[in-house]
Amino acid sequence: MPSVSPNTLDITHRTGLAVIAISAVAVLLLMGPNEPQSTRIDSVTNARDTTSEFESSVDSALAAWRTNEVSADSAPKQQVVNGWVARDLLEVIAHQNNFLIEEVRDSRSDAAWHTRATVGMLQVRDERLPWLLVLLIAAIGWFGITAPRRS
Repeated sequence: MPSVSPNTLDITHRTGLAVIAISAVAVLLLMGPNEPQSTRIDSVTNARDTTSEFESSVDSALAAWRTNEVSADSAPKQQVVNGWVARDLLEVIAHQNNFLIEEVRDSRSDAAWHTRATVGMLQVRDERLPWLLVLLIAAIGWFGITAPRRS
């Protein structure tokens, strides 16, 4: 094996480590995280506008309550009227819940649904870490190959 002067080996050693360090800085500065990809389920864009249906159901239940409350002249009659309006409003809530369950089922069957996605979660992918790990391994290898040997 040909003999290499210690000065040449030291220059090669330092130059290689400097190149790896510059590469690491370039990776950190130039390779940023990708744009966040929203996996949010957005049912606002649904073509079915059922908000007006639910509002009209609530309005009709409250109108019936006002009409019946006028004729309720005693406490027992008022309790009955209040029970009726409570039942009507609970029915509206049940319909709303069924609508929301159907919306979630529809969105799960959509091609864009990801099983790991949660409502409102953003996924950001950062490619810098694997590249920095590769550069670290290269630096360790370079240091091991070109380090000055002590005799």
